[in-house]
Amino acid sequence: MLQDEFKQLPRELLKVGRSSKESVIAIPKAIFNLPPEEKAQALKELEEDMEQHKAKGGDST
Repeated sequence: MLQDEFKQLPRELLKVGRSSKESVIAIPKAIFNLPPEEKAQALKELEEDMEQHKAKGGDST
């Protein structure tokens, strides 16, 4: 779902003025144009994907 809208941001860009223990989640803009039920489902799927990514050790800070 909407995977073509994701784009990696350089980690250095995200660290400006932030703690190294904080993280940023980018949410595709198209999700906000969905009806409420679909938006809730899309955000839930995005959250599940992020949890799986973290569980696999995807956060390399």
